[in-house]
Amino acid sequence: MTTAPPSTPAITAVVNLHREGRDAQPTVRSAEIAVERARGLGVEVELLLVADRPDAETVELVESIPGANTLVLDVGDLGEARNAAAAEARGRWVAYLDGDDLWGASWLAAAHQAASAPTEIDPVVWHPELSLYFGETRRAVHHPDSLSPGFDRTRFRLHNAWTALCFVEREVVLTVPYRRNRLAHGFGFEDWSWNTEILDRGGAHRIVPDTVHAIRRDAANSSLIARSQASLRTPWRQVDP
Repeated sequence: MTTAPPSTPAITAVVNLHREGRDAQPTVRSAEIAVERARGLGVEVELLLVADRPDAETVELVESIPGANTLVLDVGDLGEARNAAAAEARGRWVAYLDGDDLWGASWLAAAHQAASAPTEIDPVVWHPELSLYFGETRRAVHHPDSLSPGFDRTRFRLHNAWTALCFVEREVVLTVPYRRNRLAHGFGFEDWSWNTEILDRGGAHRIVPDTVHAIRRDAANSSLIARSQASLRTPWRQVDP
């Protein structure tokens, strides 16, 4: 692991990688730009690159990024990789970015400002106002604020309202960890389950105004969605939580 900055960071910016190789370079660069923007505003950030069962090209990439900490795992699950990142993180907040997506440059600074405001709600998870999907699917999605009068919780039970690229206190992830994907049992969206559990605990999903993420939708992640949806059409069976 590379040497971390001596000061305690406010944010740990986590990039979750697998076998993206050089294709993850734009993702890592977008994280670096967001980190630089936040640091320029006086917010200390550490960059943590998490590689779960990576190939050699992905390992080479993460080891080539100056100033980044690295964590190599063998868990084979994105939810568990996020949990491991939170356990490794030194910041009060963690911000997640998947290995084929992009952050807007202002994301970390704006999310930190929003999250630092006093609130009586606990926990609070912060999301961008907009996600722009690119690749095989091209569309724009506005994320709802769960505290807004028009938020339909019943509809949320049928359709996930937020992506996993959130900004949240590290302690929240340690207390409410992500669950492992189990496609054979109809459980394929670990972030949807986690988002639901946050609401069930009396928490909220809030929006950071004027922020955007870019989400790649290609054959690989479309395949995960298809397999997850197919598993939901299989006969119901009881599964231990």
